[in-house]
This record gives sequence, structure tokens and C-alpha cells, in this order.
Amino acid sequence: MGRLRLSQHQTVDQVHRELQGRLVPLGVQISRREILDLFEASCALLRASSQVKDDWAWREEVQKKGGIIVSVDGIQPDQGTETIDLVRDALTGRVLDAEKVTSSETAVMKALLAPVVALEVPVLGTITDAQESEVMAVEQLWPDVPPQVCQFHVVREASRPAYEQDRTIKTALRKQLHPKVKDLRAQVKGRLVEATGAQAEQ
Repeated sequence: MGRLRLSQHQTVDQVHRELQGRLVPLGVQISRREILDLFEASCALLRASSQVKDDWAWREEVQKKGGIIVSVDGIQPDQGTETIDLVRDALTGRVLDAEKVTSSETAVMKALLAPVVALEVPVLGTITDAQESEVMAVEQLWPDVPPQVCQFHVVREASRPAYEQDRTIKTALRKQLHPKVKDLRAQVKGRLVEATGAQAEQ
């Protein structure tokens, strides 16, 4: 559940459909509410595993790499619910912090990142989803560190004009073709009524 939602950016409904499909051979079903409960459990595990200050193996890996790249990603499990903010080291994939937040203000983002600052490890760069409060938070905490916008969000925004244009073209085509298709269906239906039994079957 956590991998599908957080790594593959699937919606709750998409995750629900995929898990339902996987459970069919077992003759088991799962409710949408259970999906949300599993997501809560997954986030709890992430939070429990995010105590990195005493993870010396991870610190050794960070030392070899020369530092960390702080990635901040806000995930909303469902429309109108609280956001889960994940802070990861993009170089090692290690979750550094995971918190439920009800506000995206800069002060809240800085509080979320405070445990990362407390690690006192070199920060080589930051990655955010271009949300203004996130950008301001990382710039205030690490003013000399180059920021970067998440490539997923960049590609999504870059593709938006093409998507809108495609949708406009589809709508125009549908308006042009719908009357013709409707007339054709009426003609076919009329001929089926007029045809004899053998002709109708053909």
C-alpha cells in the first residue's frame, strides 16, 4: 500500500483497484476504508523508521557520498484529508522524517526539517515540488545550497499545455463526429428492421 501510494504516486482509488485485482485469486476483498487504514499504518512505520541520528551505517554512507540531498514531498492520501510530508535523502533513499501536517506554512515546513538540520550532516542540495512555503523553508535553512524542483512535477507541468490542447481537439472531434455516428446508427437500425431474418443475421 505504501509503495503504490508513495513511490508510484497512485491515488487511493487506483491502489484500491490494484489490490482488489491481486486479491481476486485468493477469493478475498478489501474495502476502500481499509486502504486508508493501511496507509496510516504505513506512515506510522515510516515515522518509526525515521530515527536516523543513531544510524551509524547510514552516516558512514553519507560520509562516503559527501553529504545528503534533502527531498521534501507532500502527499495527500485523499481529497480533503491531512497531508503527509516525507523528507528523504535522495542519494541513499533514507526517510529522514515523516509527519502529518494540517498547514503548509513556511514555519511548519521549517519545523518538519528541524530534525534534518539537527543531524549536522552536509547538505549538497534540496528537492521540493515548487510549493512556495517549501522553497522558502529550504532556502532559509540552507541559503548556500542549490535548490531543485522535483522532476516529476516539472514534467507534469510541462505536459499540461499539451494535455489541454489534446482535450480541446478531442472535444471538437467529438462534436463533429457525434451527429454523423448518430445518423449512421439510425440508418443501420432501420435496415435491420427492414431486413429479413437471414439478411439481418449477415
